[in-house]
Amino acid sequence: MNERGEPTVFVIPIDEDAREDWVLAQAPAFIEDRLEAEGDLASAQTTSWSDIRKEFDQ
Repeated sequence: MNERGEPTVFVIPIDEDAREDWVLAQAPAFIEDRLEAEGDLASAQTTSWSDIRKEFDQ
């Protein structure tokens, strides 16, 4: 809304990859997973890449 209470819009052209990133970033499930992952990282509850590879290479 502008100063006169009228709706306004701002349009920015983006490429297809950027659009997909933006849509995903707005998805509630993605946001929840990202916040959980950030918490795990902050509390050092992570798994090393070598351990992940061992798990899936078996």
